[in-house]
Amino acid sequence: MFLVANVAVSYGYVISTLAPTVTAATSLGPPLMLPLLIFGGFFLKTTSVPVYFVWLKYVSWFMYGFEALIINQWKDYGPIACGNNNSTTTRCVPNGDEAIKFLGFKEDNMLLDIYCLLALLVGFRIISFLFLLRRAYKEQ
Repeated sequence: MFLVANVAVSYGYVISTLAPTVTAATSLGPPLMLPLLIFGGFFLKTTSVPVYFVWLKYVSWFMYGFEALIINQWKDYGPIACGNNNSTTTRCVPNGDEAIKFLGFKEDNMLLDIYCLLALLVGFRIISFLFLLRRAYKEQ
C-alpha cells in the first residue's frame, strides 16, 4: 500500500508539472486516471480486458497493487465454505488459490508487482522532473 500511495503521488507530480494552472491540473488528472482505474482489475477481470486496451493495465498502479493485495489475502488460504446454495448459476470458489485464478491473477507475480510499482514510481518522477525542467527553460 505504501508503494501504491507513492506511485499515486508521483502521478500527481506528473499532472501538476504538465498542467499550466491549478484549474487545468484538476480537470486533467481524473480523466487521465479513470482508464487506469477501470482497467486495473477492480471493475474488470484482467483476463476480460480487450486486446486494444491491454496496454492500459500495464501502466496502471491499481492493477499491480490490487494483484499484490489479492495474492497476499488469498494465497494458501484453505477451503472456502460455499453454503447450501443449490443454484447452478453461481460459481463457488473452493479455496484461495482458485480465487486468485478466478480473478485472473497469478500467485507468482507478487515480486513482479512490487518491482513494477517501483518502476512506475521512478518513471513518473523522472517524467515529472523532465516536465519541470522544460517549464524552467521556457520561463528563462
